[in-house]
Amino acid sequence: MEELKKDLSTKELLRNPDVFADISNVHLFGGEEVIRPEDLELLPQDMVHRKGNGKLETLMGDVRMRFKKEGIVIAMIQAENQAGICNTMPVRDLGYIYANYKEQIKEQKKKNATEGKRYFTREIGDEDRLEPVITFVLYYGKEEWKRPLSLLDMLDLEGEEKKKLEPFLLNHQLHLISLTNQDKETTEKYKSDFWHVATYLSAGDDQKKLEQLAEESQRHIRHPEELMDVLYAFSEDERYLEIKEEEKGKGDTTMCKMLDEVERRGMEKGLERGLEQGLEQGLERGLEQGLEQGLEQGMERGKEQVNHLTACLIQDGRTEELFQATQDSELQEKLMEEYGISI
Repeated sequence: MEELKKDLSTKELLRNPDVFADISNVHLFGGEEVIRPEDLELLPQDMVHRKGNGKLETLMGDVRMRFKKEGIVIAMIQAENQAGICNTMPVRDLGYIYANYKEQIKEQKKKNATEGKRYFTREIGDEDRLEPVITFVLYYGKEEWKRPLSLLDMLDLEGEEKKKLEPFLLNHQLHLISLTNQDKETTEKYKSDFWHVATYLSAGDDQKKLEQLAEESQRHIRHPEELMDVLYAFSEDERYLEIKEEEKGKGDTTMCKMLDEVERRGMEKGLERGLEQGLEQGLERGLEQGLEQGLEQGMERGKEQVNHLTACLIQDGRTEELFQATQDSELQEKLMEEYGISI
């Protein structure tokens, strides 16, 4: 469930063309701004194709973009998010590549058909060309992804005969981007909101370092809601949800400003709660003290009244009634009224 929450939140962030372009530029072109957000077209997640038995099959990807320059398609780029290690990822990745190419073949065949061209066993014309398909895997996990990094990593190739088969096997290599182990130089190349995600993951468990980076950052955040969802998914820090609610509809901002706002509201809430608690405790303490003082004063007053009555009865030689009064509260009250001692 936790991995699903991470995958969904990062998927929403990557669907923003500026973020997708930024990641692609860093890992395909070394940070050079070759791909612009306006060059990207978001494609549907699902890729439908017909299998060899004639049945339709749907393959769901995370985020797919068509990269075009001046109306000409340059490549199809697909990003897959992984919060945990997947031991079948090379095969899954091959499936995405196959589905993307199969989709292009289907579109080309439709185009040819509208132009009256049919190639039967050739399927497409000799001059027809497909656009390159590029896939990469964004890995957010802490555990080092050692293998499988290629299709050969998944195969049983032990033994002399099997080793001889290796030259004939397709060795599909994953383009894995491990963000927790990414070097600082690469992380600093990000120009979009993704910089905050990469910085958070590279900080690891060093909370002090993370807070310092966030507080000092003056980088503008264009998608605060999506970014806060990602940071919350990875940290479970409720402050990010507070920031998300606070920043709804406000447009771009900086992490420093957002944290300052959360801290300010936290102080206001703390002061308000402190005043409430202080008032409650003061009232409670006042009642306790009043009760204690009232009881103490009442006992002192009662002692004075009893001593006064005793003195009066002894003076009048009524010692027998004095003894009876100690056992009879009603008699004691009557004698006090007789001598004018207020009760």
